[in-house]
Amino acid sequence: EKVNMPKFSSTQPTVGKESKRNREVIYFVSDRPEGYGGKDVWYTIYDAKKNGHSEARNAGKSINTVRDEITPFYYEKEKKLYYSTDGRSGLGGFDVYYTRGELKQWTPAANVGYPINSSVDDLSYALTESGDNGFIVSNRKGGQQILHETCCDDIYEFYKMNPVHLAVRGLVVEASTEEIMSGNMDAYTKPIISNAQIQVFLIENGQEVFMRTVEATEKGNYLLDLEQDKVYRLVMGKNGFLNNEIKVSTMGYAMSDTLIGHVGLTKASNDAFILKNIEYDFDSANLTELARKTIDDYLLKVLNDNPDIKIELSAHTDSRGADDYNKRLSQQRAESVVKYLTQKGINAKRLVAKGYGETKPIAPNTNPDGTDSEEGRQMNRRTEFKIIGRIELHKKAEEDED
Repeated sequence: EKVNMPKFSSTQPTVGKESKRNREVIYFVSDRPEGYGGKDVWYTIYDAKKNGHSEARNAGKSINTVRDEITPFYYEKEKKLYYSTDGRSGLGGFDVYYTRGELKQWTPAANVGYPINSSVDDLSYALTESGDNGFIVSNRKGGQQILHETCCDDIYEFYKMNPVHLAVRGLVVEASTEEIMSGNMDAYTKPIISNAQIQVFLIENGQEVFMRTVEATEKGNYLLDLEQDKVYRLVMGKNGFLNNEIKVSTMGYAMSDTLIGHVGLTKASNDAFILKNIEYDFDSANLTELARKTIDDYLLKVLNDNPDIKIELSAHTDSRGADDYNKRLSQQRAESVVKYLTQKGINAKRLVAKGYGETKPIAPNTNPDGTDSEEGRQMNRRTEFKIIGRIELHKKAEEDED
């Protein structure tokens, strides 16, 4: 009774999965009240623990119009909902559109174009598992005729011309921060990380859409199918390690291919990680261009990939100069890094700035004969970060949950 409504139709179901808990979602067509007009696409979520469905909810205005939306088909592999509507300007009659997403969160609807769509009605678009062929119902010219040439609906089959199949494969391995920052990592010589979780995001038309979560093998291998002319963000994670990500682009690939994307993860210990190339203007707390680039390329990515960690950012000096001056300057430098990160969108509650001055050297400032050790002093002039805690992530509750 939460799905079917007396005196109104509930029809044409298609099943997908939602990403938060991997629960089944039924998308269906109904003319019930409180829609956008005519027939709309609605959805309901099946809760296995409660052995029942949630209240039916409208899939939203990204899909529905004041006219009719009918014959939805959810293609789970690409997180796409295909449906037909006569409420948007198209080629004529009902046209097939698609949108990517789930529940009420969808990308702008796009017309699939000719030759799928025609000047008359085109309905019930459905793909096979491979996505290389499918079926459609249409009353276009050339079908069975009884009264006139567009009188009747026929079933048609279609095939994609020269389909391009793309994938990415790689290893998930344990690596140091230096190897990850430099990009110089021989994955085949590193310890493997078994059964890492991989979150797949698609970046399309300025929007990022979560696609799915997959698991690498015990041997650290993963293989993912990709769409043509798309950009993906893959976030790898495993308990006890800091998450890391890579971006994979299939733009411009005209032939089938398998791309390589090895990923290194660093153990999430409470030890301090030295950030190389974090430099400041002389006798100043101002970050250099190289320092900002290092923060963007590594530290900002670490914080975005691991949204629950709280870190201490510390700055250190060598032993030249007065103790009080060094401590004050190092505090200002640590605060400069924190300020830069907050300007980039990181919550200030996740960041603690700490200037230690010359109190925590990691190398001798002088040689055994009393002369300056430039190498030691350079090692001591450093910026570090370490994990000092975790924050609770307050995720907005989905309005469809009961």
